[in-house]
Amino acid sequence: MRLTAILLTVPLLVLTACGPRAIHGDGPTSSLQRSAGPPAFYLDVLSGISLPMTHPSVSTGASADITGAGWAVDNQNNVPAGGVDIAIDGQPFRTQYGVERPDVAAHFNLPAYTKTGFQFLIPAGALSAGQHKLTVRVISSDGKTYRESAPVALVVQ
Repeated sequence: MRLTAILLTVPLLVLTACGPRAIHGDGPTSSLQRSAGPPAFYLDVLSGISLPMTHPSVSTGASADITGAGWAVDNQNNVPAGGVDIAIDGQPFRTQYGVERPDVAAHFNLPAYTKTGFQFLIPAGALSAGQHKLTVRVISSDGKTYRESAPVALVVQ
């Protein structure tokens, strides 16, 4: 089955100080090999901007946390991914993967895709002011490789 980017409705996620916090450089993709080809994922929201992949850039204040949410799957095996990292300027940040996404499972008619959501929070101050490149790295279900998205321009003001 070939997967393409789709827009699915997602309940608004609110990440608090108690929610998942990404640690710079702690993402597992730092030790994995990159596979060719695009990942099967969608980034629903980035720092309050819906559909960030459709914008030329996303801006955020230097004093604001960078938050995001979406879904990702291992489309080579039609199963949930092994995890997701967010890479900023090539440095991986760990996300919380396995968030319930019944909309994804229903769309693909694959119950295995129910827990394929991810969310993240990168603390304010983790990035310097200026333009950065953010990519989504989807880890294969066997945990050996990852596929990386095209970049989104992230501007910290």
